[in-house]
Amino acid sequence: MLRRVRFGTGGPLVWTESHHSLGPRDGIAAAKVIENLRLDAARHLLERSRLTLDQVAVETGLTDARRLREAFLRRYRQPPQAIRRQMRIEGFAA
Repeated sequence: MLRRVRFGTGGPLVWTESHHSLGPRDGIAAAKVIENLRLDAARHLLERSRLTLDQVAVETGLTDARRLREAFLRRYRQPPQAIRRQMRIEGFAA
């Protein structure tokens, strides 16, 4: 399942396919694992591309810029624009 989320292979995931490999017994819900992988990918794109926030959101399965922002605030406690700005200041972005 993690490979499918990371690399976007095999079409959309549905709970019936993935619930056997991750769950509360593992200490983390499958939805949280998927969100974390999407956020990792989104951060990578923000740091290394010139894609808009909406484009980053769509590419990583976070739907739109609003949901991307909400997820970033939950995980990183700062908006995606702040992370992109910081990387540009440090000279890492494209």
